[in-house]
Amino acid sequence: MVFLPQNPYKAFYTLGLCGERGLEVLITGVTGFIGRRLYSLLKNDDISIRGISRKRAGFSGSWTSLDVTDLDKLKKFVREHGFDVIIHLAALTKRRYGNLPAEDYFRVNTLGTENVLKAASEVGAKVVFASTAAVYTPSRHPYVESKRRAEKVCEQYGAVVARIFNAYGEGKEGGVIETFIKRALRGEPLLVNVGQVRDFIYVEDVCRALWLLAKKADPGFYDVGTGKGIRIEDVARLIIAFTGSPSSIEIRPAPTSISIADISSLKSMGFRPEVSFEEGLKLVVNYMRNTF
Repeated sequence: MVFLPQNPYKAFYTLGLCGERGLEVLITGVTGFIGRRLYSLLKNDDISIRGISRKRAGFSGSWTSLDVTDLDKLKKFVREHGFDVIIHLAALTKRRYGNLPAEDYFRVNTLGTENVLKAASEVGAKVVFASTAAVYTPSRHPYVESKRRAEKVCEQYGAVVARIFNAYGEGKEGGVIETFIKRALRGEPLLVNVGQVRDFIYVEDVCRALWLLAKKADPGFYDVGTGKGIRIEDVARLIIAFTGSPSSIEIRPAPTSISIADISSLKSMGFRPEVSFEEGLKLVVNYMRNTF
């Protein structure tokens, strides 16, 4: 945690959101990969929850079509419902949207985040912003830069910033796990850059971490991961074993790159990942075997 500014929001930081029933919670980007799982988690816990998103097929929950770049409509929606907590997931991602013009990333990811914070401040809602572990890297891709700038805005407003490491799970698109599984199911070689270590966290554990931050975290920055790294070569070997694929592994030279979350702050709030990497990976393999 990097900073602890004076908190402008309601007294949830000291109360810890003890009385969860009756809370009004908003999830932006609710129809996305993490959003839909978080929606299900909170619905199961009998939390009053609403979601906003731009239209996307395949989401069966209740949501409202609303773009976070439209400040006037966003403010009106937030005032109408008097939200206590906003978990801000809406974003343009590099993996899903590719190399869009830089201004698109900054408009949605930076300006959109500022709009959410402005709307939240009018009703005293606590904001948890979903950032990315890529901010720790030297990447200057517009997606990463837009998240860095959004974090600075969050700091000004006293929000909670969740730097999410390598989230994976059923329905994720375009990650290294999904790419490896597709290639394994086709019997193609898995191409591995040597010296790569990543912290993979199952999507439902991400959701539990985000909700814990909403309930207990002071303003600041928090890593969301498992605190354990796994070599990409070992990921490839597990996928070949779980799929029964004849695929080979082709190792390619690359600079060493190690990315592991420091979850000491989350642990102090009681967080423990519940899904092991092997368990989660088997779920994804079975899902993709039936859908690919």
